[in-house]
Amino acid sequence: MIRAKNHQIILAKCFMFLITLVFITAGCVPLTETPSLTNNIRFEPTNFSNIPYWDDDDHEIALEAFNRSCKAILNNPYDTNITTQNPHKNKNWFAVCEIASTLERANNNAAKKFFEKFFVPYSVGQGSIKEGLFTGYYEPVIRGSLSRSERYNVPLYGIPSDMISIKLNEFSDDFPDKVITGRLQGSKFIPYYTRSDIENGKAGLQGSEIAWLEDYTDSFFLHIQGSGQILFEDGSRKRISYAASNGHKYFAIGRKLIQDGEIPKAEISMQRIREWLKQNPSRAKSLTEQNPSYIFFRWNNNTNTKVGPIGSQGIPLTSGRSIAIDRRFFTFGTPIWLKTKIPAAQENKKQDIYRLVIAQDTGSAIKGIIRGDLFIGTGDEAGEIAGKMKEIGRYWVFLPKIK
Repeated sequence: MIRAKNHQIILAKCFMFLITLVFITAGCVPLTETPSLTNNIRFEPTNFSNIPYWDDDDHEIALEAFNRSCKAILNNPYDTNITTQNPHKNKNWFAVCEIASTLERANNNAAKKFFEKFFVPYSVGQGSIKEGLFTGYYEPVIRGSLSRSERYNVPLYGIPSDMISIKLNEFSDDFPDKVITGRLQGSKFIPYYTRSDIENGKAGLQGSEIAWLEDYTDSFFLHIQGSGQILFEDGSRKRISYAASNGHKYFAIGRKLIQDGEIPKAEISMQRIREWLKQNPSRAKSLTEQNPSYIFFRWNNNTNTKVGPIGSQGIPLTSGRSIAIDRRFFTFGTPIWLKTKIPAAQENKKQDIYRLVIAQDTGSAIKGIIRGDLFIGTGDEAGEIAGKMKEIGRYWVFLPKIK
């Protein structure tokens, strides 16, 4: 009990110091600038008649995905991401979700009319820029084991007992969306161990393993995707999901491969990076350690193969309808009309897509007002598509108009 009280006193001193100075100094973690809608970001209202190919979508599937988000929204009425007064994060989400919950079995026409009646579409831009980067991600299926063996010797860790994540909105309203992660070192709160530290044993995580994989490259890409299915030798599967990160900034190793001339920029993709790691085993770890971000996992009981893994909103993702966004700008559950291209799995072709997707996930690599990562699906074919998807596109966000 005395130790717990001392632990709380140390944290309180560190965080009050943080709030006072805005930046954590003397061994604490610096904050990034809080984004603002005044930073040349524009939300311009428009009409559904101006949304390209709006009438041609499968609105029923989009409404099903939206209703999954609504269940999370209605179950968390104190979410500060929704109750703030920013135009894209407001209390009207509760009212529109209550209406949506009565339409769970709506047909396509009824679903379309629901969005038209209760939302206003907004064109999103930053200055004169209205296009951004859209990528894809998927749920891999990876061979693994619950116990270590000569074959399965690459660990996946659960959340470490010494890692502490702090929601700063519990200390000040000035930081509504900020979370910092670190550990205690004596009386100081310092950044948590980096990927290099963890993989070289400095974090002392023995005993925190929840599964073992047979391939380091598979493990690295599971960290990037954030979730997957572990395939056991008896043929059974179990889903594993993102639980937390070590709080360090994500670095794309593909950028390093381009800089070093290892892979031409025009050829960079998940497949090419995977090939390079396989072909250069002696250099692979030194490259992946350039990315200090590290993911910790948890098991989940979502066995429904008709839906995807659990995303950051805490609900199952929908193939082709769930998108990861920068949560600094949008609340989870926001409907987004997406215009971009999607590659074919095997052929060197691309298809234009215009569809309604729902913001249900986020990721450390998803930064910017016009940036998205589309959930493609589960398995190798979805992985082929996701790995090649790196397209320019734009979107319109739908915001509730209920007063």
